[in-house]
Amino acid sequence: MSRRLFKDDAFDFNAKIVLGGVYRGAGDVGEALSTIDRIHDGDSESWHWEWLKSGERVLAVAEECEAAGHPVSAREGYLRASAFLYTSTRSLDGTKDPSRRHEVWRAHRRAWDDSASSATRRSSGSRFPMRGRSSSASLSPHLFGRPAANRHSEQR
Repeated sequence: MSRRLFKDDAFDFNAKIVLGGVYRGAGDVGEALSTIDRIHDGDSESWHWEWLKSGERVLAVAEECEAAGHPVSAREGYLRASAFLYTSTRSLDGTKDPSRRHEVWRAHRRAWDDSASSATRRSSGSRFPMRGRSSSASLSPHLFGRPAANRHSEQR
């Protein structure tokens, strides 16, 4: 994409990464462009807060979908929320309090895990030892995805 979304190179690159994720369900064009429009170019706090707000809003919708018995919509929402929450961490090093990364990372990871666990027919998890480590605390989680038998038969 040759059109710049931001003058700031890092913001421009990361915004395009988000838009690229739309193809695989890690975002929605309208949600992403709306968030991008609210960000002040080059302002790391603005980047963080706008993506955080979008991630939290989408997470709440995913939780409502899950409670209402709509597993596919919930899974899709959790995945989008996970991506937006992760994106909010990309500018935190440029803020006065980069330690917020840990709290937001945990929220991102919970949304990711909820997305993966709600895809029970499509994924399975395993834990593998990290190179050079022997304790169970050093097991690295991995998720293996596989296509559903009939994707269109799932309840939205």
